[in-house]
Amino acid sequence: METVKLYEQDAYRTTFSSVIEDSISEKGIFKIALRETAFYPEGGGQPADQGVLGGVKVLDVHEKEGVIWHTVSEPLPKGAVVDGEIDWVRRYDFMQNHSGEHVVSGIICSTFGCSNVGFHMGSDVITMDFNTPLTWEQAMEIEHRANEAIGRQIPIVASYPSPKELEDLTYRSKKELSGRVRILSIDGCDICACCGTHVKNTGEIRMVKILSVQNYKSGVRISMVSGKRAIEDYGRKHEYITAAARLLSAKPEETPAAVERVLDENGRLRYEMAELRRRIARLQAQAIPEGTKVCFLDEPSVPARDLREIANALGERAKNVMVTGENDSYVIKSAQNRARILLNALKENFSIQGGGSEQMVQGVIKGEREELERLFRAAAEKVQE
Repeated sequence: METVKLYEQDAYRTTFSSVIEDSISEKGIFKIALRETAFYPEGGGQPADQGVLGGVKVLDVHEKEGVIWHTVSEPLPKGAVVDGEIDWVRRYDFMQNHSGEHVVSGIICSTFGCSNVGFHMGSDVITMDFNTPLTWEQAMEIEHRANEAIGRQIPIVASYPSPKELEDLTYRSKKELSGRVRILSIDGCDICACCGTHVKNTGEIRMVKILSVQNYKSGVRISMVSGKRAIEDYGRKHEYITAAARLLSAKPEETPAAVERVLDENGRLRYEMAELRRRIARLQAQAIPEGTKVCFLDEPSVPARDLREIANALGERAKNVMVTGENDSYVIKSAQNRARILLNALKENFSIQGGGSEQMVQGVIKGEREELERLFRAAAEKVQE
């Protein structure tokens, strides 16, 4: 016998009593089927409800051939009458976000003549896939229209049209459907086949916020939040902007321009520092007798990107050079075309990543610098024998 779906009759119902029609145990996993239930099973992109049944935790809910199975933390006997209580905070969060998704998806599909080909509601964000390109500017216009619809408090109505009514109805669906089809209608926004739980009107969604628009296959993937999640997202980001503005000694609205100034200044300083390092490298090279066989230099504060120029400068005076920098970076340069041989000689004693040509190799090397210098000098002396 199919389970009576109380959540379809009233998505706001949080408590109920029911008879356990079946109880099974599968390798320590306990599942029960009820005569009727207010627990929503995972489906349509919406996660399952959680809560309590008969004093034990409901961990998961799924539907199979019309029967809704509840995975519980402890066994419950067949025939027992149990009280159930939904985790309302979780349920209402999903109701707000699922309803917000319908408003946004419906407006996108009607505006651009596309289809919503993917939908997933996670614990933090909702992702939606559409089979058409969409720019960030277009997404922001959709967000604006969606929030206007939310402000109008449009009723959200779920119904089961007759076969004749369904035949004459234009509605969205990600797959071919048969039998009774549940239709969700939001006037001016969406008409869509959906089995999920939703709020009564768009005003309860409170707001929607699109977080990102990414190219995905031949269309886009949009991430968004609604309801309490959107309010909390705004609060967090306001704190971030305010904190950044304080650090930059700027007003919140001036933060982007202040960041650009800091980045420009940082780029200028990086260029000047690199130029100073090149000059220092040339001076260091001049201090090395021409024809020196081996040169090892440890510069722990020098970024990896600047090591090549130092190695090139030293390589004008020394035949085999190794320079190490910050974050365990290194460069080996060999005028004798032995760079790879020298690198391989170090692999027995050190953890090494990277590679290159016979003239120069670079990457990351882990180990004590004194031991590294000793073994590098020994290897360089050996290749010259």
